[in-house]
Amino acid sequence: MNNGREVLMYTSSFFYDPEDKVVFSETEEKRKRATYYTVEKINDHKARLTIDYYLHKNPINEFVFKLTEKQHSKRICESRWTILYPLSWR
Repeated sequence: MNNGREVLMYTSSFFYDPEDKVVFSETEEKRKRATYYTVEKINDHKARLTIDYYLHKNPINEFVFKLTEKQHSKRICESRWTILYPLSWR
């Protein structure tokens, strides 16, 4: 759900290398944007998550994303990490 409207996403790619990384991507139903999640192994107990957003090259899309969605996405990720972080100490 995004701003009270439903957004359908589908898995567009998946790559798995047990020694190095996992890459998972999802694309919005109307193909306006794609999100790539990359989890890279740092060592046996740590990993790095990188999230890349791809938008159609359009000044309006870029402006709207930077103005509203970027901060919203950042807040969601940060709130989820505060939930997950204590689990890493178990």
